[in-house]
Amino acid sequence: MSLRFALVVAGSYMLGCFVAAYYVTRWRHGVDIRASGSGNAGARNMARVYGLSDAALTLVLDAAKGAIAVLAGLYFVGPEWAAVVALLAAVVGHIWPAQLGFRGGKGAATGLGGVLVLDPLAALALLGVGAVLFAITRDFFKSGLIAIGAAAPMLAVFRHDVATIAATAVTSLVCLVVQHPVLDARRTPRAPAES
Repeated sequence: MSLRFALVVAGSYMLGCFVAAYYVTRWRHGVDIRASGSGNAGARNMARVYGLSDAALTLVLDAAKGAIAVLAGLYFVGPEWAAVVALLAAVVGHIWPAQLGFRGGKGAATGLGGVLVLDPLAALALLGVGAVLFAITRDFFKSGLIAIGAAAPMLAVFRHDVATIAATAVTSLVCLVVQHPVLDARRTPRAPAES
């Protein structure tokens, strides 16, 4: 089990390194998305800079990475906690991709894709929490942060084991840390936006 677990974790990290926003932008526009808009290689910045079709493609590809990591953990290793550790590895790969100078996205879509496979009802509940908070606050960013932070408690509500909940809490914490501009040391100054 230990060798298979190590291979799944390593493979999940490498899968996570495929940062969809970067490669979709290179393929469709010949530029680096990290030099545009907010500088983030994620679906929200893609929507801001290139529109909904590119954002939707980015979201689906990034979520698929999390889903594949969880499926690999469940199939090749077995316990749910191992699947969440594989998801964590994919999220880490997405945030810190070795081939892109460790400057990727922020991991939320990848994490969501993993939770959707692990527990679809819990994932829908998290999306519901985010939607309700957005309706109240009209702040997409803060609503999303709270939903990310609620992932582990939500799995507790849906009676997952302690190890799975703990691994999910670590994954959420990683995603939350890189949302903070001071704590996210990956950010580098971008070229001034076009007026």
